[in-house]
Amino acid sequence: MKLTMEHKLNRKVIENFQRSFKCSRFEVRKSFEEARIGAIEAICALHGGSMHDYHNEMNHALRDLCINQRHLWKDEDIRPEDNRWFQFFERT
Repeated sequence: MKLTMEHKLNRKVIENFQRSFKCSRFEVRKSFEEARIGAIEAICALHGGSMHDYHNEMNHALRDLCINQRHLWKDEDIRPEDNRWFQFFERT
């Protein structure tokens, strides 16, 4: 059986990243960048290591939020500075 990148990712890190990001962005109403940084800090604190250890998982989690969970975002939730993330993930 051939393993894809999806199988190699730490699912718990992805879930924790998204949980932290969603709380910061949608409940506390922080900016996208503040929520992203807060989620990175939470992952490093919960799982140990540095952001470089979980780069693929965090990138996957953000891509999923921007592309596959678009229904979470209301028009007023997408600020002009957030749009660059959506554009980045739509192109890749």
